[in-house]
Amino acid sequence: MASWGPGLPLLLLLLLLLLSPPPATSASDRPRGGNPVNPEKLLVITVATAETEGYRRFLRSAEFFNYTVRTLGLGEKWRGGDVARTVGGGQKVRWLKKEMEKYADREDMVIMFVDSYDVILAGSPSELLKKFVQSGSRLLFSAESFCWPEWGLAEQYPEVGTGKRFLNSGGFIGFAPTVHQIVRQWKYKDDDDDQLFYTRLYLDADAVITNQQVLRILIEENRKVIAPMLSRHGKLWSNFWGALSPDEYYARSEDYVELVQRKRVGVWNVPYISQAYVIRGETLRTELPQREVFSGSDTDPDMAFCKSLRDKGIFLHLSNQHEFGRLLATSRYDTDHLHPDLWQIFDNPLDWKEQYIHENYSRALEGEGLVEQPCPDVYWFPLLSDQMCDELVEEMEHYGQWSGGRHEDSRLAGGYENVPTVDIHMKQVGYEDQWLQLLRTYVGPMTESLFPGYHTKTRAVMNFVVRYRPDEQPSLRPHHDSSTFTLNVALNHKDLDYEGGGCRFLRYDCVISAPRKGWGLLHPGRLTHYHEGLPTTKGTRYIMVSFVDP
Repeated sequence: MASWGPGLPLLLLLLLLLLSPPPATSASDRPRGGNPVNPEKLLVITVATAETEGYRRFLRSAEFFNYTVRTLGLGEKWRGGDVARTVGGGQKVRWLKKEMEKYADREDMVIMFVDSYDVILAGSPSELLKKFVQSGSRLLFSAESFCWPEWGLAEQYPEVGTGKRFLNSGGFIGFAPTVHQIVRQWKYKDDDDDQLFYTRLYLDADAVITNQQVLRILIEENRKVIAPMLSRHGKLWSNFWGALSPDEYYARSEDYVELVQRKRVGVWNVPYISQAYVIRGETLRTELPQREVFSGSDTDPDMAFCKSLRDKGIFLHLSNQHEFGRLLATSRYDTDHLHPDLWQIFDNPLDWKEQYIHENYSRALEGEGLVEQPCPDVYWFPLLSDQMCDELVEEMEHYGQWSGGRHEDSRLAGGYENVPTVDIHMKQVGYEDQWLQLLRTYVGPMTESLFPGYHTKTRAVMNFVVRYRPDEQPSLRPHHDSSTFTLNVALNHKDLDYEGGGCRFLRYDCVISAPRKGWGLLHPGRLTHYHEGLPTTKGTRYIMVSFVDP
């Protein structure tokens, strides 16, 4: 965890990147040619709101090695949260974002950002810059042994052979324009987490390899350069061009669509590849020894790379003989949300499904005996993954504007709710369209399978998360739902997260006392299935409810 702020426990953190091999978390852009950097072009930026002993110790170490230091925030009020105990630190990024506007075009300048209260500098600027240039990176973060603050992101990090695996935002170094490009994306609150911001940027890959044999397959082709064909799911956007325009930009070849759709398969000689490719080691050593191969006066690194190879007469091969993976659509990825992946059901439906739909949903839909009927015409089936349940709850609590469980409700057209609950509507958190897409894609087919002869339009104007607590609203009186059928999904575990709860269908005197997390209850809403919510006696119970086809 990035540790900074007044009153932190004393933790002596030496910047070992001065004395040891660099960490593995780096940007992909390279400093051109690995040229040395003048130590006078290095600026150390730190933050401190008060001149504590730790801060003065940091300055003494900087003065000893003759570093130029710029301190942000002195005398200002700290609004970045209690980072010693929880997430926070966003105020540091806001300060740095403003400061970096001064250096956005300084290609010759290197910025090192470090915390100050728990840091000392342990080597000279020339030693630091030598190791930074040797790393071949334009931006280099320090690393640590645990994933903070979202443990769930750990599996997205690449494995490392030596050293630490996970990004630490307490210290990083990079060329000024690159640092500026990163921090200018900050648009969050002062008490949001700085390390989570940098982590999400670092893990923001747009190529997904799903074929575990990809390296073997490509190496067996015995080509100097070869790429696996990747495209966006259901789209023609891919990682290759079939032809070039006169100005050496994109042009569609006659067979491009057939290649992307794999109606023609083989190994193809193309003018441009990107995102993922294999280069023979001998070719790198003998024909592409300089890093300038990725540099162009007015082009991106991928285009410069391909042009360099074309100019050297090296063929760029593409294989579409197998399904290798896919490209992600990231242009509309909105990091304003606590869990941005939740919103990706439209742009990246396959990856969304892998994350958020229950692993047994498809088997249940195909009739493999996983659907249960605990009460007459009440069906129970696996729908949402544990991750989906957890993130829905966390999004609701993060939003925090729970209704009071009163009859008067300004969110409704008539302003009155006959059977009120403590809830948050999907529309309030901007998730209405995504949830309706989930209903159409996954709940609709299951409904038509369970109720033969019924065709659902999966329209729903009431989609909401309900919270039950003993001291808030523990239960719900008997009622009918304003729906043709209702979906009710348990979002947490009974006996682990709460006690009591459940649903009773009065006409059948049938009780479902232990709802399973992620499983959906599907039942008629009107006339036959008069029901009540049983009292939650301990903890907090969450359910997701949709009134479908009202």
